Amino acid sequence: LYVWKIDLSSEDLDIVQTVPSIDSLGLFSLVSNSDGTGVLGATNNHCLVSCALDNAMKLSVGRVLQGYLSEVTGLLRLSPERLVITTNSDAFSIMDPSTLRSQVIRHHSNIVLGVVGLPVLGDDCFAVNSKDGSSTVWRLSSDSGECKLLAELKGHVESVTAMASASKSSFLMTVSSDLTLKRWDLSPLLKSKAKEKGVGSISTKFTIKGIRTLVLVNQKLFHAR
Repeated sequence: LYVWKIDLSSEDLDIVQTVPSIDSLGLFSLVSNSDGTGVLGATNNHCLVSCALDNAMKLSVGRVLQGYLSEVTGLLRLSPERLVITTNSDAFSIMDPSTLRSQVIRHHSNIVLGVVGLPVLGDDCFAVNSKDGSSTVWRLSSDSGECKLLAELKGHVESVTAMASASKSSFLMTVSSDLTLKRWDLSPLLKSKAKEKGVGSISTKFTIKGIRTLVLVNQKLFHAR
């Protein structure tokens, strides 16, 4: 794991620190703490690792949270009190990091592969994608803790392997093993009775196989395999 410092004026990158103690854990996914004091990561041996960041920008390994029986495929921090965790199963979990209590949500008929936040709908909204060819949009109530289904995005005929959203864009991008890229218009979800109106999509055919990551930056879409 490397800690980088970015000079915004020159766009130069400098390595501040290398954290070799994490290498043996097989760290592959990171989310930052809401207060900037550290990161939480998932490892290849099905654990969650908490890392603290001090005032000198030095990162140290803290708690290792064990107990997940499946591979952690995605992490999203909705708030300081809520993490969305997808694993190698047909369910996803809403976890309180302070108490480690989890709420398990089952909806999809196949493995849930990942999760992205949807800030255009609110800080409490997110989407998950699945091997069953669909994605779903959810809202987590900060008061009751209830996780409410807002929309089902159906249109791919094979696994939805990756998604991407942007803070100021009212659409969600999904890519599938069926070699299609879809742009879903989420603007109806900003209005009342959104689920009755449905969410439409525009589809594009492509020839690149095995896309596992999508990133949307300034209306440009980046992908990786």
